Amino acid sequence: MSLNEKIFLQWFAGICGTLLVAMVISVFSVLSSIDVMAEKINQNANNIIRIEGIHEDDMDKMNIEHRADMNDLKKGQQMILKKLLEQ
Repeated sequence: MSLNEKIFLQWFAGICGTLLVAMVISVFSVLSSIDVMAEKINQNANNIIRIEGIHEDDMDKMNIEHRADMNDLKKGQQMILKKLLEQ
């Protein structure tokens, strides 16, 4: 094996080793970030469930208030009709 071939093989082996180390580091980084993403997804899901519950409560309150307002409007209309009929 000539000197040029030895230098090329050492250079190539160095590049392969560097790429292998970088690949292992990136795999561990991705695996550790999966745990963080799973935690965030769980937090977001819990927040969505909590917000949906609050939204349902708000909608129930709005419906109750809307019904009360509708009843007041109907009573007001009936009073106006009675006054118009009395005249």
